[in-house]
Amino acid sequence: MNENRSVLFICTHNSVRSFMAEYIGRSKYPDIVFRSAGIYPLEPDPAAVAVLKEEGIDTGDHRPSTIGSYSGDCFDLIVFMCPHAMRNAYSLPKSKEILLHEISVPAGGTGNLSGFRELRDSLKVFIDEIAETIRI
Repeated sequence: MNENRSVLFICTHNSVRSFMAEYIGRSKYPDIVFRSAGIYPLEPDPAAVAVLKEEGIDTGDHRPSTIGSYSGDCFDLIVFMCPHAMRNAYSLPKSKEILLHEISVPAGGTGNLSGFRELRDSLKVFIDEIAETIRI
């Protein structure tokens, strides 16, 4: 990692919550390094990609990651997006702080984006709070 502040979001699949948090963070705070990982990574959910695209956020470079892919890194903050990921995490990278921010995956899929929009908007507020705290 570089000298910038850094945050790693971890959830079960790295396809919705942690993925969205990473890209929202990247778009809002380029001076903070945001990454994401999953216990059992999957490709990004098309609904998550769609609601980020509505905000002008390009996720085309995303590749699902495992926690192990960051084993040699050190983060200022690791955020678990669900208790399942926290219980099943292995080989965590070093971090100054670990936080559980439990948030559910919306139901509905690509036919109903309203739950994904609510998640996106909730994550935007949470990312603002993280950015304010991590810069202190």
